[in-house]
Amino acid sequence: MDKQSGQEGTPENKQLIIFIGKFLVAATVIFVIWIFVGKYYQAALLAVADFFTRLIGYSPMQRAIMHPENAYLGNFSLVSLLALAAVTPIPLVRRGKMLLIGLAILFAVHVIDVVAYFPAYFHHSEFAVMIVTYAIGICGLLAPFAIWYVFARELPWLKLGAQLKVKRH
Repeated sequence: MDKQSGQEGTPENKQLIIFIGKFLVAATVIFVIWIFVGKYYQAALLAVADFFTRLIGYSPMQRAIMHPENAYLGNFSLVSLLALAAVTPIPLVRRGKMLLIGLAILFAVHVIDVVAYFPAYFHHSEFAVMIVTYAIGICGLLAPFAIWYVFARELPWLKLGAQLKVKRH
């Protein structure tokens, strides 16, 4: 940090740096675990997506052509949310709500993503391609951090727009 800003040694900055370090460690550990347990999440996700693709009229042949089971490692947004929940110093009830609501939102985004591939592939739907691109591409990456911020925004080192302490000479 610039010595002129007066920000290099504030407790908030130190807390944020420590938090980022803890997050990176937790994300690494959870990712390693995810490699082994992610297939169960994927199985549940594909079962729900299969229900919706049957409901909207895709045949067993069409569903077999798509091979959505190959999308297994595409659900890493869960790793981010779980790591954020693990290291954020908030009350346990609030952390539980973050996980309950966040996992439900991410599961829905992942189902929408899988289902949207069908009209994108079979009907060349530009709207479906947009859903696939934004649902998992942008929203899937942003969502865990947005969900986390909603539940952690009261932390003093997370205040957006907080006044900077500038030294005056």
